[in-house]
Amino acid sequence: MNGLKQLTAKAKAETMASVVNHIRASVPRSSVVAKIEEEGCQARVTLDKKDYIIVNLNDGGLYETSKGKEGKKADFLFANDAAGNQTPWNKSHMMVLELKGGESRPTVNDFISQFKAGVRLAEKLVSTEFGLTCHLVLVYTENKTEDRIHPNIRRRLGKLSIKFHGKPVHIKTLESGKDLSQALS
Repeated sequence: MNGLKQLTAKAKAETMASVVNHIRASVPRSSVVAKIEEEGCQARVTLDKKDYIIVNLNDGGLYETSKGKEGKKADFLFANDAAGNQTPWNKSHMMVLELKGGESRPTVNDFISQFKAGVRLAEKLVSTEFGLTCHLVLVYTENKTEDRIHPNIRRRLGKLSIKFHGKPVHIKTLESGKDLSQALS
């Protein structure tokens, strides 16, 4: 049994009260991180740390065990347990996040490939029984003209969707430094 399946089986064997605990038990400890940050691009989270988990998808061999090869991949997975009555955090969410703050010039197809790989991994980690709302979020920086993601690319991405457990999910964008909750509105 490969690493991811073994970890997921372990998580299912335990009684899980939350999606956060389920994911924590399903991924290597080294892939759980405190911040969503890469190449000078970041997203903030204004929830109590016990209510969410951030998984660095480029760490811990997660893609290698789920795909069997390297390729385009999303950067982070964020999930939260419903917390309190304040919208939007009063529902459980899962976000596949791609951060772009470097000098690369990605195309729409590059982003689609990255999000699809992240969604495939998310589907393996979390079943539909958790009732999560899935979001695909491109976090981008506009600090330097040469580094920015062209507005036309962002608009085109917003019109596209990728299926998560058979349901279409549109790609949203969020400027670096903003709170993740802004991508939920």
